[in-house]
Amino acid sequence: MKDLEYTTLEPSECGNYWVTPDGKRHRPLTPKHKKFCKLYTQGLSAAASARKAGFTTKMISSKVQGSAMIRKNPLVVNYIIELLQAEEQEELEEM
Repeated sequence: MKDLEYTTLEPSECGNYWVTPDGKRHRPLTPKHKKFCKLYTQGLSAAASARKAGFTTKMISSKVQGSAMIRKNPLVVNYIIELLQAEEQEELEEM
């Protein structure tokens, strides 16, 4: 999780997508995506997070699905980074 990089995204002209600097469009995160991110930040593998979030029930499919979300969807990565930052902030405030 340490090698994740935040990607700056802009809303599309129609407002239905987020656009990366290289022009790729991504739909907003669904509740399943958010659940995947929360499970992943709790220490589960990408495959286990994909299964528990409801993307698939099969082991092989979950490995592919979980890995692809992290590699190909900057919205997922950005949300994971935000969750980790919020967690760090809470820990600092407790001290």
